[in-house]
Amino acid sequence: MAILQPRRREELHQRLASMNLELWCFENALASGAAEASSYSPGAPTVAPELGRWLRTVEELHNGLVALQRGWERSDPMNQPTWINPAMHTAIVVSSGDENTGQVTFSDPSNRNPKGRSFGALVAANEQASFFDAVTESGEMVDINETWVFLYDAREGFVYSELSLPTVMPEAYIENWRERILLPRFDGGANRFDGSADDDPTQDFSFTIQRR
Repeated sequence: MAILQPRRREELHQRLASMNLELWCFENALASGAAEASSYSPGAPTVAPELGRWLRTVEELHNGLVALQRGWERSDPMNQPTWINPAMHTAIVVSSGDENTGQVTFSDPSNRNPKGRSFGALVAANEQASFFDAVTESGEMVDINETWVFLYDAREGFVYSELSLPTVMPEAYIENWRERILLPRFDGGANRFDGSADDDPTQDFSFTIQRR
């Protein structure tokens, strides 16, 4: 498994650009989700903050990807919100993650809540190097052979996130990843990604490679 954890944001921008993506799409999505989660009072159902966070994160990521005008289209196979880039045969889905999300730890991250058949089918296509067929909103049938997961976890006033490529999901939880792209820590107080280390010429980016 390869883990990209750049110290300079330029490297992160380059990796995302190769996927027809921009970092601000994910920053805006996390900001919208954080605002929604904080809007509920203690009188709301206990599931409301995190459910609301997911709903707004999905909505704002959709708005950002469409605004990019780089070939991303919406599909909802079996009601799973999915964005597809037909030219790249690539898809993105959103999921809450566990406490290992967005950082290099002794354990791999996984989805926080169990996933259903549609999510599992997308991961299975990654694992088997096969294609998952999906239909975009325009009615186009597209073959997908890479599905990336935008995984996030809110803890201790921050939101940790990554864009990663899962390869093993035997049941309802992801167990392994081919590549993980760790995004900057999102500061809930400042309402933006952390830091300006990317502006410091003395900082270098780094790749961390783990083999299993």
